[in-house]
Amino acid sequence: MSARRALSHTQCVLINRLATPAGAFIILIIIGRHSDTLLGQYALVMTFYYIMQMLPLLGLTSYVMREVARRPEQAGRYFTSIGGLSLLGCVAVDVLCYFYLLHANYPVAVNHGIAVIGILIFPGILLFLAEIIFMSMDWAKPVALVALFENVARVIMSLAALALGGELTALIWVFLITRSGALLAYLWIMHRNGMLSGSFGSNGEIYQRTFRVLPSFFIGTVFFVVFSRMDFVVLSLYWSAEVIGYYAIGYRLFDIGLVVLTALIMALFPWVARKFSASPLRFRVAARNVVLFLTAGLLVVAFAGAMLSEYFVQIFFSAQYPRPVVLTQLFFVALFFCGLDFVASSVMHASDMQSWDTKASAIGGASNVALLFGLIPEYGIYGAFAAKLGSTCVQGAIKFFIIEKATSLGWRTRELISLFAIIGFVVTFGATFLHAPLLVKLPIIMFMSAAVVPCLFAWTGLFRPVRVLRYYWRPRRATDVWGLANLIDVVVAEFRCHRRSRLDRTTLALVVPPLARYFHLRGQATMASLCLDTAKVLCPMDPHTTDWRKPMRSRPFSLFAATRESTHR
Repeated sequence: MSARRALSHTQCVLINRLATPAGAFIILIIIGRHSDTLLGQYALVMTFYYIMQMLPLLGLTSYVMREVARRPEQAGRYFTSIGGLSLLGCVAVDVLCYFYLLHANYPVAVNHGIAVIGILIFPGILLFLAEIIFMSMDWAKPVALVALFENVARVIMSLAALALGGELTALIWVFLITRSGALLAYLWIMHRNGMLSGSFGSNGEIYQRTFRVLPSFFIGTVFFVVFSRMDFVVLSLYWSAEVIGYYAIGYRLFDIGLVVLTALIMALFPWVARKFSASPLRFRVAARNVVLFLTAGLLVVAFAGAMLSEYFVQIFFSAQYPRPVVLTQLFFVALFFCGLDFVASSVMHASDMQSWDTKASAIGGASNVALLFGLIPEYGIYGAFAAKLGSTCVQGAIKFFIIEKATSLGWRTRELISLFAIIGFVVTFGATFLHAPLLVKLPIIMFMSAAVVPCLFAWTGLFRPVRVLRYYWRPRRATDVWGLANLIDVVVAEFRCHRRSRLDRTTLALVVPPLARYFHLRGQATMASLCLDTAKVLCPMDPHTTDWRKPMRSRPFSLFAATRESTHR
């Protein structure tokens, strides 16, 4: 996949994965202005939707993505075979939910809403399966468009339902109608493109492969559901709907952050899975770079979110302000650790280690349930948060330990110490300015995101952009820096020639003269002079030993060799 196509694919996946939580977030804001009780009841019913939607797919999300990415010609067969199993799972989930509601002491409106959810999961599970198949085939544009139209319609219809006096059940019926419409759109696209032709034939081979891995995936999903949504269920047993509403406000942006992360993982997952089947070395390089990239991104998002949480609650949930503020800030801190746990699971699934992921999830899920029932009765929403964070850290540490032992991604003790030092610095810095004015926070967030965190990762050697360029850049045999691509080609050729992999003074000596000539050719004399002045400050060199203004064809990849030789002499 080309870089431009990969970027377009990632954007479409993000639109798809963000459309539903963004629509739900808008509806949550509207409900919060309407009633605290309705807010809590809606959050509880949507928790049941999440649980009842996850279980029927039997945990085969990453399995379907992995297999369709490797065998795209069998996409239709996977849709019909796994879809049939999932519909049977929907029936089983509805039966279990019915017996649970017989013993639960929920309001009538909540029971009616959950009953509609029992119908909703049938089209919802097929819709979700179609989405992941489209994404596995690097064809995410249809899912982005359908999700966008679906959620715009849902918001409009929900507003109309509330304006006409509708309550909780009406909102869930709107959800059912829009989900069903989106499923029909997916089926039409699949039929038009011939994806369903021949898919209803014999799928015995697919069933055999699926049943061999089904126990690990399904058990892992059960533990994941327990881990991710059990806090709402336990809260509903001990606390009122209003308290659940406050917890939902604090949880909402945390949930959206995880959705964004999941979208990025879904965009990158097929690529990483193909690397694993192609070469162990390529997989290790790809997995390590993905983990580092997402770690830095999560750290930046957690820092910015914690700093701005107060304004989020004040603007969107003014009726509940300031009660959920502290919890929202804590959830942004938890986003970093929970996000790393998601990343570890994706790496394990891409490398066919789903059984180990299940074992780690079993330990994390068991500790989560124990902590929830131990802390929630006395500490309420803060006990629920502490249970989630504590069990996440245990589970994530186990997963990364298993990954390192099985695949040898190359994490050194020094690198882990550097990572924890960076995390400690960011947390301390954020706590210092947590109560600063907004006009002070915004420049700090921009400076930390654009400069401090990337520089810390590069300075400590956790991320080596020079090494990444050397590994992934395809040579273009450029002889002069007429364009940006040619500039990168010349610089990468110098890195490979001199075997540089760290950002130090010698690396700067290789980069600056081509960069100065690049600006010179574009008529930006000031920038060219600034580059050389900067190099003179940071590196003891004489820029006049090599005329950087002349074409580079005579010495295509050694423009600065004479300067470095004279410097060493």
